[in-house]
Amino acid sequence: MLEELKRFNSYGRLNDFILILGELITDKPKKIGNITKYCLGTQEYYNTPVTAIIWLLSDIKLITIEKDEVKITPEGVKIQKLFNVNKQLGFDSLMEILIKNYFFKMIDPDAVKFDLHEEKYYISNNDIECKFSGIRNLLINFNFLKYGNGYINLFIDNQYQNLIESLIKESRKLLSYEEFLKIQKQKELAGIEAEEFVLNYERNRLKELKLKSFSKVKRISETDVNAGYDILSFENEKSRGYDRLIEVKSFSRGVNFYWTKNEIETAKQNKSNYYLYLIDRSKMEDGNYNPLIIKNPYDKVINNKEWIQEAQSWRFSLKEKKC
Repeated sequence: MLEELKRFNSYGRLNDFILILGELITDKPKKIGNITKYCLGTQEYYNTPVTAIIWLLSDIKLITIEKDEVKITPEGVKIQKLFNVNKQLGFDSLMEILIKNYFFKMIDPDAVKFDLHEEKYYISNNDIECKFSGIRNLLINFNFLKYGNGYINLFIDNQYQNLIESLIKESRKLLSYEEFLKIQKQKELAGIEAEEFVLNYERNRLKELKLKSFSKVKRISETDVNAGYDILSFENEKSRGYDRLIEVKSFSRGVNFYWTKNEIETAKQNKSNYYLYLIDRSKMEDGNYNPLIIKNPYDKVINNKEWIQEAQSWRFSLKEKKC
């Protein structure tokens, strides 16, 4: 997805798309300024977000942009013709392209749930990152998504149920054993990279405090996998031993993490000496990046309504019968 698209919060109405794609853009180059001028001079289209729509159409390859001019592509001509013949046909084709291009960039396939009462698929608005708000709003305006009671869940229109099911199945095709191992290795490497990032981050933090203890910061997860934390560090100049126990979690799609029973118990026991460092993997290369640091997460996460808790699985054991 073009980074340019993430700065737009609105992409307008269906009529705006029909005007720009169906009428104003042709196979001959047309200046973007002239399209904007036309919309500003027409009462019905005065508020049309021309720039946002043009960037979107370019991203899904229905038009091309060269300097300050645009022209339609062969794929765009197909949609244009459908709009001219039957607006519903044009809309359906455009929607399919939008869904295939953006829905599972906006939301993880595992976040799509089925509501037995409504008999519809739905997603939680909380699972959508702010940078995708423009795409979400577009899908709402086009009636693909509709808020349920409470404005937390977004239900997918049943018209698109088959399409969504096919896309989910496609994304969850059975992996070969080799592919599975590859994915597991990638996850392991991501965890190691995040821990190395925090290791260096802590050393630099202590260096700035002019503490010699920076050299003693260690990645304990290399030798003790059951410690309940990954990094041993120091609070400040008053520290007389390791008193900052850091559990490292990395994420790439919204702030989220899995917390094991052992880690939670360790956090509970160590209270304010226990920290969560939440690392955005996309920002680790940024020299000025500071992770999200949570001190005493047992109190500040578990007992905080700002965090959504979901039990992914439970372990059950059958009690042995007494003789």
